[in-house]
Amino acid sequence: MTHKAFKTAASSTNMVVAASTVFFITGPFVVERILIPIVDATGTVAWNTFGSLTKLTTGISIQWMAADGVTVKRDYTADGKIQQNIDWCRLAGKDGWDPTIGSGTSYCVRWSIFKSHKLRLGVGETLRITIADATTGIDYMRADAQGYVG
Repeated sequence: MTHKAFKTAASSTNMVVAASTVFFITGPFVVERILIPIVDATGTVAWNTFGSLTKLTTGISIQWMAADGVTVKRDYTADGKIQQNIDWCRLAGKDGWDPTIGSGTSYCVRWSIFKSHKLRLGVGETLRITIADATTGIDYMRADAQGYVG
């Protein structure tokens, strides 16, 4: 299995951002799962916060984009953007918040996409994560896709 980091156009993988930022991976790539660790050593990570920040105002969207960069092939957050930690659970197909995952100051999202469908990014297609709010205040956040070139 291969790992691919979500990056900005400037190749940054740091998802602790001060303003709206787009991160993406590009095909060809078959995405099996996405891992998103969130660390906030200064606060307590709870179901109704983002890290330990208050709920995000606009939130995070995740979209599978066609090679033209405009057409949305699938919007994984069409039913609601990610604004608080429990929204990751909804996206990953979990029934609720599991406070035993993580250390109280961290949480790792493990979204196994292959359990619901095959996400096969074609040449030039992207999987895009858009963070529309500032996430400064948490210590660490990034996203890595696991899968294979195909």
